[in-house]
Formats: sequence, C-alpha cells, structure tokens
Amino acid sequence: MLFSGTDYDLAPAKDEVEVTIIGPGYGEAICIHIGDGRWILVDSCRPQATDLPCALAYLADIGADLSLVAGVVISHWDDDHVRGLGDVIEACPDARVIASNAFKKDEFHVYAAAHKNPLTAKVRAGVKELRRVFELLGERRTPLTGGYPDRQIWAPGSIPLSHGADFSLWTLSPSDAEYENFLTWLSEEIPEITETRRVSVPRLRNDLSTVVLLSVGDIVVLLGGDLEEHRGKPEFGWSAILSSTGRHQSKASLFKIAHHGSLTGHHDDIWTKLLESEPVAVLAPWKLGGGQLPKKSDVERILALTPHAHSTATVHTRAAKLRDSIVKREIKATTKSFRSAAQIPGMVRFRRNVSASAWSTEHFGAAVPLARAHG
Repeated sequence: MLFSGTDYDLAPAKDEVEVTIIGPGYGEAICIHIGDGRWILVDSCRPQATDLPCALAYLADIGADLSLVAGVVISHWDDDHVRGLGDVIEACPDARVIASNAFKKDEFHVYAAAHKNPLTAKVRAGVKELRRVFELLGERRTPLTGGYPDRQIWAPGSIPLSHGADFSLWTLSPSDAEYENFLTWLSEEIPEITETRRVSVPRLRNDLSTVVLLSVGDIVVLLGGDLEEHRGKPEFGWSAILSSTGRHQSKASLFKIAHHGSLTGHHDDIWTKLLESEPVAVLAPWKLGGGQLPKKSDVERILALTPHAHSTATVHTRAAKLRDSIVKREIKATTKSFRSAAQIPGMVRFRRNVSASAWSTEHFGAAVPLARAHG
C-alpha cells in the first residue's frame, strides 16, 4: 500500500467526484475521478527513484481499472512533474495524452533527440521522460493532444456518465506569447550539425505550464500547474488567462495552487475571478538543495484568502545539524557519500457527490492542513 488509514483503499462511488494530490516524493501527481471509474491523471511523481509512480500505486490500491483512464495531462516538462510519466502512459493504453501544443512541434522533437543524455544532478529537465512518451505514442499511432488557451479538450457529453452530469475539460495556457517565447529559446538551444550533443538545460521560467479547468456538472476544479505570473507583462502567465473571454467562465470550488504556493505563482485576481469565495485549496511542497516552497509568508498569504487550504506534506525549516570532524571521518570511512533523506510524501483526497454542495477532505501519510505545514 502506498499509504494506510481508515478507508484509504475505498474507491470512489460511481456518482462521486474525487481529486487526489500526492507529493512531494519527487514532484507531484494528481488523480481525478469523474464518475463510473473513469479517471484523468495529471503529472507524475515517484516516492523514490525506482518505485512505481504514485498515481499507479494509488489506483492499484483502490482497485481502479487502468483501461478506464481517459486522459493523462502533462502540465509542463520539469523533471519534478514528469518523473515516471512513461510508466503511467504505458499502463493506461486507452488514455488520451494532453500537453502544451509546443511539444507537437518538429523543433521540440529535434531538441529532445539532441538532448537525451542522462541528466546531471544540477541540470533537471524532463527531456528523457518525454522522449519515452513520444515513443509510446508513436508505437500506438496516437497523436499528442495539444493544449493551448481556451481549448476545450472534452466537450459536455463526449464521455457519457451514469450520474448524468456533464464532464468537460479545458486547457487555459500557455498563452500565445509564452508559446512564441519558448520556440525562440528552443531554436537557440538546438545544436548545429557539427556541434557536440548537449545536456538538456531547463527553462528558468515555467512558460509552458498548462493550466487545466475541468467540470463535472456544477463541480468545477482549477489545476494551476506551475504557471507563474510575470509582472508588467499582461500577455504572459495568469494575466493572460484572466484577460481571456473565451475560457470557461464558471468559478472553481477546488484549486490546486500554482507553483507550490510561491509568490511567483500568485495573482490576486485568481481568487476573485477564477475561484469561489474561500475555496478548498491544496499544494504539494517543493524542496531542492537549499530552496523550498511554500515559504512561511506564502502560507500566511494563502490562509488569508481561504481557511480551507491543505498541504501534502510538512516543510522542514530547521537547519541541518553541524557534524564534528570525527563524525565526518566515520561517515566517510563507511559510505561513499551522504545526503538528507527524501521528503516524506503524503496525500490529500477530496471527494464530492455530484449532487452535493461541499467537499470532504482526507489526509494520508504526511499530509496536513496548510496551517501546520511549517512545524
């Protein structure tokens, strides 16, 4: 079992919507039940580098039928959101794969082929995983479904459900400006014919992050991915979404907070124009080296906007204890290297009957209310 706890392995009812977020492991994974055992999966993570991807482990624990996974969404190509994604797609043979329209460009495939060397610890980008995804789709002769602003991937009625509520799914980003900006960068990164093959260098900004809005009847969910706001650039980030008139206009009652709750993923108008008042909100923390999110100031900002916020794990802020020279020599004599233990993952599960007016919330593993995320 990935986790334990009362009713953990109890599958959702046919007329129940579920949104489950698992993390941090290495990254985060989201599993969404829309009814009748049908699922939408978003991104992927592993509890450890060699373990089964968390989404597959969870669905196995509750006895879900992977042939009923309708779609797999790749929010963006950062390594911490695609780890194990090839395994997920391979295990879900009938799933439609959705990602930024930029991944359909020949230039990106040339880039991925030229940068498929193993990544170093300091250079993280999900090129290797995406290469495997492309190969799987090629074997299936199934095209990637491109996401872009205001695109309705599934229209109401396209997936009939016994509970009678219509399901729809929209992609709201990346904006046209983000798309063009990425292609410009991509053309600069593709090596010349005589040039030595490179190691993939990640983008410093999440300019290809795909924000997803889905609805089941009156239930609306907004998944913020890692989309960041760029002050003074209304054609980028959340500003571009907020200014759009072509998107689904209903407000969401549940929000997967963008970019691990960071200030760069925040825009005041998200909370007034895209979300219901005091929505249910959730995030998965992020930690790499000395950096970690959310910060205490992020937690305070989010809790001022909604008291119904949750985190899949705590964020440890205590500095590592200094080791004296004798201890260091003993460690060096018995092992090649040492590093901090991986952050313990957790899971927050939200469920709501299609005829109900409120979400139920369950915590598993290291998950906590956001107010307790910084211990």
